[in-house]
Amino acid sequence: MPLALVRQAAQRRYGKDVSLSAHTSCISKFVRCTRWQQALSHFTLHIIDRADLRPDAVVFGAGISACARGARWQQALHLLSSMPSRSTALNAVVVGATLAACANAGRWQAAWALLSSTTDAVKADIVSYNATINACARGAQWQAALWTLHTARGQRLVASAVSYNSAASGCQRAAQWARALWLLS
Repeated sequence: MPLALVRQAAQRRYGKDVSLSAHTSCISKFVRCTRWQQALSHFTLHIIDRADLRPDAVVFGAGISACARGARWQQALHLLSSMPSRSTALNAVVVGATLAACANAGRWQAAWALLSSTTDAVKADIVSYNATINACARGAQWQAALWTLHTARGQRLVASAVSYNSAASGCQRAAQWARALWLLS
């Protein structure tokens, strides 16, 4: 039986593009195995370059997670910004993955700009704030890390151990020991 007939039968039975689900699974497995280059290659070749597939937020999240794993922050921002033109709605997960890409690259300004641009439709959660705090810490921007933590609490988000540890790490990198100890007390 030709592959196209198998795909059509699966689509009738499961009601969605099995091909897209299979590609998403493949990309996610590459990311988990720290093979982000293969994940990005697969994402580009089998998802982005194909006009017949309509990627959803899940598959974009997998591609952006590959960018995060490889600290490919510019590519992550590009994928995120291309989602609306592909009729795919943004959500907190894809924004969080993009923030993680910025954090892994130490691009605190890009993380801050993205976090600041979130709207009520894509409400930033504590994971998004943590990624931004981490980006600030990696960029040795302890004031920005503390301000981001303060802003998260102002949004009535419950700061986690990750929030405080990331902010303390930013203070430690800038030799702001007293502030780091104050955060952890």
